[in-house]
Amino acid sequence: MTDKHFQELHTAAAELIMARYAPRRHVIAAAVRGMSGKIYTAVNLDCHLRRAAVCAEGAAIALAMSAGEEKIKSVLALRYDPEVGAPWVVSPCGICRELILDYGDHAQVYVPDQHGPHAAAAEELLPNRYAKQAK
Repeated sequence: MTDKHFQELHTAAAELIMARYAPRRHVIAAAVRGMSGKIYTAVNLDCHLRRAAVCAEGAAIALAMSAGEEKIKSVLALRYDPEVGAPWVVSPCGICRELILDYGDHAQVYVPDQHGPHAAAAEELLPNRYAKQAK
């Protein structure tokens, strides 16, 4: 993919996960672009008690919101295993899809498919999202 935004997010996430990779601790890094254009990165926090683990996408969104962003514009997550080679794009889990929609209802999310990574609208990834009240 030659999309400039993809390349910037990919580079930021790849640099982070390759620097901070730790088996069974940090295997995924996410890069989130805020509406300001700034990129925020974070690694996942794995935990022996799986329910306490924190996804990289959620951690990166938290950094963006803590820095004063109002919404996010785009998201990319990479998984890394040095035995496999270069990091590869992974789809956000369901909980992260909810977070992405809450903090960037029109965000572009880079996801893999049989032709390689492509941008999908956040609402495409979670068409029947949780709603507080019926419409």
